[in-house]
Amino acid sequence: MAPATQAPTYDSHNSAVERLLSRKLRDRLGSTRTCKRLTRNRRPERQNELATIFIRSTLANCLYIALVPVMLPSIDELLALDALTLREHTEQAGDTFNVEEHRAQLRKSLEVSQVCSVRREGKLVAYAMLRPHSGACWFVGAFGTHPLYRTYAVITELLAKMATLASEQGIGELRSHVYKTNRLSIAFHRKLGFQVKRENDKAFEFFITIRELATKPAVQRATAKATSLPE
Repeated sequence: MAPATQAPTYDSHNSAVERLLSRKLRDRLGSTRTCKRLTRNRRPERQNELATIFIRSTLANCLYIALVPVMLPSIDELLALDALTLREHTEQAGDTFNVEEHRAQLRKSLEVSQVCSVRREGKLVAYAMLRPHSGACWFVGAFGTHPLYRTYAVITELLAKMATLASEQGIGELRSHVYKTNRLSIAFHRKLGFQVKRENDKAFEFFITIRELATKPAVQRATAKATSLPE
């Protein structure tokens, strides 16, 4: 007969709990000294109280995450951001930005596209819209960022979500059309390594392979961020 497994003593159980709480509380509070003060009391009732606080806090966070849906942008949100970012260089190129026509175009694009978006305080501040083009090549139909949120953090988050999408969908190449009057977008494409494949009097067609894109520092940082995001 196998010997009965000995129940853990209070000391061994308490040490394990103390180590766990110290690590978790340090992650939350950012102070080793504070965590030591909270966990040095070895009374069972105090340890139980700390464990209860931690468990309730963790469950509350998980419940909050579960209850917050992924907020896909509405057509009105996309339209508002596009009107802010596209109108000027569209008109400079000699075309018109008609709100209702653009709304209809967005509605049609959403039927065949995947959207990556970034929010700040519930507000849509950046998005990219991609759709299958041919084989492993996808077309970037839209890439917009609010002028007040063109920051490292926002761009990195958007690129991270695009990297996740590329991995999930097996995207191997990207194409994009950019007005020649859109100097910021042209500079951004070139910084990421996109090459001009074709052009006319109004626009460039940019192209890049995912393999080449993955060598760029900005994309490498975004990819690292994407792999660190919780599932």
